[in-house]
Amino acid sequence: SGRPFDERVVLQSGWHAAQQLVNKMAIRCIKGITILDMDGRRVCAKYFDPKLSKDEQQRQFESKIFAKTKNMSSQDEAEVIMLAKNIVVFRNPADVFFYVIGDEEGNELIYAALLDALFDAVSGLLRGVVEKQTILENLELILLTLDELVDSGIILEISPADIQNRVMMKNDRGEDTSAAAEYSAPQSFGSRLMNAFT
Repeated sequence: SGRPFDERVVLQSGWHAAQQLVNKMAIRCIKGITILDMDGRRVCAKYFDPKLSKDEQQRQFESKIFAKTKNMSSQDEAEVIMLAKNIVVFRNPADVFFYVIGDEEGNELIYAALLDALFDAVSGLLRGVVEKQTILENLELILLTLDELVDSGIILEISPADIQNRVMMKNDRGEDTSAAAEYSAPQSFGSRLMNAFT
C-alpha cells in the first residue's frame, strides 16, 4: 500500500487489475471525513485514526484544516492540501466545507473520488440543496452516508447511486444510528478510476 497509482496497470490489465489495486491501496488509508461550516464549526464528522480518537484532538485538527482552506475556492471540484503528514481533499459548496483526510502515502485520486462520492450522494439525498441547514435537518441520512462510504478507515463504496439506495433502505427500516451519531449518495469505484485515465 502507499504506492502511486500505476496508469500502466490500468491500461494493460483492465478493470479487474484496477479494482485489485484499489482494494490493496484502500486498506485503512482514510483517517477521517468531516463537514465544517463557514466559521469552521463542525457540522458532522467521523474519524478512524487513533491519533484523532479524542474530541479535543479532532477539534484542533479541524481548526488547522479550516485555517488553511477557508480562503480557497473549491465549489466545483476537489482541491488538495498537505497538512501534518496527511493528504486533505476538500470542496466548499454553498456554506459548508467537505473534507476527506487520508494517509500521506495514499493516492489523492482515490481520496478525491471518495470526496466526490460523498458530495454526490449527499446532494442526491438532499435534492441538490447542500447547505448547513439542510444537512442538520437530515443529519441521520448524512451519518448513514458516512457509514456506507468508509468503515474503520477502509473504503466500502464509491457509487453515489448505490450509497443513496442503501441509505434510504436503512432509513426506511429505521435502523439505529446512535453509534454513528457519536461521531457528531453512478459509477463504480473501479469505473471512476478507469475514466480518470481514458
